[in-house]
This record gives sequence, C-alpha cells and structure tokens, in this order.
Amino acid sequence: MSVYFSFFHFAGTYSGTPYWSDFTVAKIASDEPSYFGCMAKGGVDGVGTPYIVMSAVSTEVVFRTAPLDVKSIYVCNNTATYNGIVKGDNYATAFKQGDYCTLTISSYDNMGEKLKSVVVYLADYRSENPDEWKVNNKWEKVDLSELGKSYGLSFEFYSTDGYAYEEQYYMNTNCGVCIDKLQVVNNN
Repeated sequence: MSVYFSFFHFAGTYSGTPYWSDFTVAKIASDEPSYFGCMAKGGVDGVGTPYIVMSAVSTEVVFRTAPLDVKSIYVCNNTATYNGIVKGDNYATAFKQGDYCTLTISSYDNMGEKLKSVVVYLADYRSENPDEWKVNNKWEKVDLSELGKSYGLSFEFYSTDGYAYEEQYYMNTNCGVCIDKLQVVNNN
C-alpha cells in the first residue's frame, strides 16, 4: 500500500511475515492496546485528532519534489508497542534493566544511499536506577535538522527483546509508532 500527500509518498514493504508493514491514518481516542491506537489518544493537535501510524521493521517516506530540508517530526508510541514494553504480550516480554527500543530515522540521497541518521529512544531501560527508565507515552518533537537536504526518510526499529534466526534479527517487541507533523522546507 502507498499513501500520497502533496509532497510525500509513504511506502511500506511486505516482509513475508504475518505482520502489517505500512502507514495508515487513524484517530483513536483510547489508550487500550491496539496497533492503530496512540498513547496520546490523538494527534499533536489533541485527543481524537488524526495522526499516522507506522508499523514495520523498515518503511520509508519518499519526497516527490526532492530534495527537501528536513526539520522535525513528532513521535509517540502506539498503544500495542507501549503495553508490550511495559507489561509484555503474546510475543514480547516486559522490559527489564538493560532493555531499549529505538526508531532510527535516516535521510537518503537520490540513489537511495543513506546519508545521516537520528536515533529516537521509544523506551530506555539502560540505567541501573529504575527511576530513570523511560518509555514514550506522549508526543515528543524530534529535531531532524541535522539530516539536512534529503530525497526521503527511512524508519527502522530495533529492540533488545528479539532473537536471531538464520542470520536474520527478529523483534519480539511490536514495532509500531505514531507520527505527526513532519516538517520539511522546500528551498529549491
């Protein structure tokens, strides 16, 4: 599936697994566990407002009028990811000291080569002090200005709750996050 907006083409890829890997628009005003729910119960503009849900190990946004200067994006854990991290679920175990889950946002050139990356911690339990453990449950503005001019962005998830099989890494943690208000500037 692909979603087109005036400047963006949101593209997910099917990985051959039983999990969906794409973007969709939602506006669920609940924090009950759901692949389409947002811990903030809505977009950046408030409860019940729309946001984009992204679920995949790797997805991308292609800029149709490339290149664009990337400025910022808001991220918030979806409710399934949050609950899997905090409580565990049918696949994931609740996080313990040392665990973390990240979203890496990378820019790329017109040949599809990665240029620069920004890492966002969706959950961070690396500290030995449990009072310092953090899990994202509200909108967080991520500064992407260091990515500069880009022909698009890629999004990749990583969790310490996973396993290797036949030289491939699989996450037990649900890899889903909500995004809103991607800000870019056309300085062409």
